Amino acid sequence: MKRISEGRTLINRISEALALSLALVLMLSLLSCGASSTSSTSSSNTTTTAGSSLTSSQASQIQAMVTNRTNNPNYENVPGMVMGIKKDNNTAWYGTAGYSDNSTLTPIKYTDKFRIGSISKTFTSTVVLQLAQEGKLSLSDNVTKWLPTVASTLTNYNLGSITIKNLLNHTSGIHTYTDFTDSIFIAAYSDPYRVFTSSEVMSVINSHSPDFTVGTNWEYSNSNYYLLGLIIEASSGDTYENQVQKRILTPLGMTSTEVPFAGNPYISGSYAHGYMYNSLTGKMIERTVSDPSYPFASGSIVSNIPDLLTWMQALYSGTLLNSTYHALQTTYVNLNDYGMGNYYYGLGIMVEGDYSIIGHRGQIFAYDCSIQHYITRDYDLAVCVNRSLFDEDVINYSNTNALILYDTLTVLASDNTTKPRTKTPVTRSNVRTPLTEY
Repeated sequence: MKRISEGRTLINRISEALALSLALVLMLSLLSCGASSTSSTSSSNTTTTAGSSLTSSQASQIQAMVTNRTNNPNYENVPGMVMGIKKDNNTAWYGTAGYSDNSTLTPIKYTDKFRIGSISKTFTSTVVLQLAQEGKLSLSDNVTKWLPTVASTLTNYNLGSITIKNLLNHTSGIHTYTDFTDSIFIAAYSDPYRVFTSSEVMSVINSHSPDFTVGTNWEYSNSNYYLLGLIIEASSGDTYENQVQKRILTPLGMTSTEVPFAGNPYISGSYAHGYMYNSLTGKMIERTVSDPSYPFASGSIVSNIPDLLTWMQALYSGTLLNSTYHALQTTYVNLNDYGMGNYYYGLGIMVEGDYSIIGHRGQIFAYDCSIQHYITRDYDLAVCVNRSLFDEDVINYSNTNALILYDTLTVLASDNTTKPRTKTPVTRSNVRTPLTEY
């Protein structure tokens, strides 16, 4: 099924965003992401404690970290942060600090929406696996079978030898279309209203040679999940956006999560305004608006922390898959084999062995989020901030895991003799890691 056609009128362009392209050479590749609660109004530097997911001591310690790491130059000047933690069937705890809107100093709420970037891949992979368990496609199908027109366009690649599973676990060798040096990245970065067609994306992919022979290496590539979105459409006869809604959001009651269509660059309802660093002025500028046609199935979804906790719980337990396909989703490529450290990537889900967590992170223009299940202690965690942590002014904390989640695990493990291993935060000096994600 073709994506939205070209020629759509672009409106309300933000001229200030054009200046941002001068800072691109210092950035990482962008596309490299039901908890019950009591009614409570969250404000800056306050905690919503509801139930028994955390002890009062744990809640106090974690809230102090959330507060300290917001609007703090030592922690990348994050304007606002929301964290949610849920254990078993207990009621979730939420911590908030900072602002959802820097211009009005509106306190951020735990129900505010964020763009979740590559966490979207966990939704995309689950839909693909559902289609497979229904017999509508096979993970061993090659890409050409479902996308013959794309195959005739991507002449630098042999899509007949690349399977759906290769796309899911990033062993396809297809180069990512989101390199920060590519013209399409610069265009998306400069014009948040621009609508991109699949033909434009395919042209960028085909301008690169394969990263490696299929199945012989591993490289995180947003091209894989863009193609999976097209395969979902071809095999279901429906749009990617509708399939995620019907198969995941509606069954799980995730009413604050949306999969916007191309041409809708806005976030509905109550949301955190997103911010990016402008190297020309040395200040943060707002970049909330962003058309979903650029990330598509690799990173277009919008959600909030309560819904993300619901999703992490369902994802970890395999609620929406049968036992066979849930096992397949958690069959991993050992990234140690490719010099990337103690990480394991499954079918749209990743394990960080040093910290005993499984989930996914997501980075996108003006937002950074993470969802994780802390395996040894059986906690689900979700955290989002409303600024880019891949910006050139970021020094030590290039994602939300490094910013706060790893230290949160230490608090959660306080009654356990085995604590998460201490690890130096990841910076852009080591770009070949699975931590570089959209």
